Amino acid sequence: MAINDISLTAGMRNNLLALQGTSSALTQTQDRLSSGKKVNSALDNPTNFFSAQSHLQRASDLADRKDGMSEAVQTVKAANAGISAITSLVQAAKGLASSALGTTDSAARKSYQDQFNTLRAQIDSLANDSQYKGTNLLKSDALTVQLSQNTNAATLNITGFDASTATTGLSILTPGATTASTTAANAAGTALTTASTQLTAVKDSFSAASVTQTALQAAGAAITAGGVAASATAQATALAAATAATAAGDAIDTALGSAGGAAAAKAFFTNAATALNTAATYLGTIAGGTNTPANDAAAATAAGTTAANVLNSYTVVTTTNATAATNAASAATAAAPIATAAGDKNVGIALTTSANDLTTSAASFTAISGKLLSAYTTANATGLTSAASAATSASSAVVGSAALWDNASSSTGAAAINASSKALDGALSALRTQSSALASNLSVITTRQDFTSSMISTLTQGSDNLTLADMNQEGANMLMLQTRQSLSTTALSLSSQAAQSILKLF
Repeated sequence: MAINDISLTAGMRNNLLALQGTSSALTQTQDRLSSGKKVNSALDNPTNFFSAQSHLQRASDLADRKDGMSEAVQTVKAANAGISAITSLVQAAKGLASSALGTTDSAARKSYQDQFNTLRAQIDSLANDSQYKGTNLLKSDALTVQLSQNTNAATLNITGFDASTATTGLSILTPGATTASTTAANAAGTALTTASTQLTAVKDSFSAASVTQTALQAAGAAITAGGVAASATAQATALAAATAATAAGDAIDTALGSAGGAAAAKAFFTNAATALNTAATYLGTIAGGTNTPANDAAAATAAGTTAANVLNSYTVVTTTNATAATNAASAATAAAPIATAAGDKNVGIALTTSANDLTTSAASFTAISGKLLSAYTTANATGLTSAASAATSASSAVVGSAALWDNASSSTGAAAINASSKALDGALSALRTQSSALASNLSVITTRQDFTSSMISTLTQGSDNLTLADMNQEGANMLMLQTRQSLSTTALSLSSQAAQSILKLF
């Protein structure tokens, strides 16, 4: 129908336009009330519509990342559960080692060793079972957690570790070693024990020389002075020092044998003891009143001279000992990689340690070689004592690393148990370190989870602010529009009455 086919009065057309506008507004209000939004499409408000879509899309991307974070949390929790269980088994193994040390019965130690090996197997089983969705952080797997909406824009890399008992993991090895490793360990242990004994003997010779020096000086002074009271005291000191000098000579002779100038040391202490006994004799006659320095000045002077000179008659020679220790260190160094390659990691580590301690022993021998015994100092004694102690400890460790708990030698078995205990201590330390690292990573993930949830809420709220309708206002609008529609309909009806009045003419 053409637009001019029907003619409306001006009043009717105005009322019609008003009614159409009211109907359109009513329809829009109804849409807002039904959807809850004031912007339902780009036609309503392009700027707000596309801004709100951007917020919602970012919130959706973050929600996807949040799911990944939740899975990462479970993976870390699975690993932590495995670490907790393995830690309990390691502590139980330490208890077995402690119990084994408490007995010398080889059968009992064999039983504890078997239980120890059973726990080792269970540790490996727990490490294998600690995976979540194909990722096992206790078998050196890695996990990359995406934290940002854009891939690789922000990530957290969690590196796993080997929690098995293998040498690549916690290194809790079965007690005992291969024949080659055992031979190398025993040889290094013997060399270390010898070095420790010799170091101690040389240190004791220094100490005895210091005591001897003091006693000789006191004796010479007492002889020269000739005082009765002083002579009696000095005589007792001289006799005691003479006994100590004799004992020191015997000790160093036994420890060093033909090496390190033992014969010269023996001679020194023998001469020192003779001089001290001679001095004691003179001091005794003075104290007893039967002789005086004046009556026997020549003899007293001779004794004093001997006492003063004998102190500097011996120079410590330890070249032979240093060479032996150096050779033993080289042998241990060469044997260490062989033991490691054979799977005897504990033996390899112990051999490396023993090589270092043998080198230290050789350096200690070299440092004191050629020095007079009168050059004794506290620093010398401390250094020699430290080297001897390290050599003793290394000897026990290297032998124990290659032995079984139920070794026929109780002391060797104890060394083996201590070697296992040391490995367990290392395993506990590693587990605690890794547990701390996992806890730190878990904290990062949960923090990012909370942050992501907050960002999703913020973005969603921002989108809502741009698009949501005020339901109270829209409800009021609906009531007003309905009233206006009713009034417009009434007004249109009244307008049409003017046109209908013409019918009264007929």
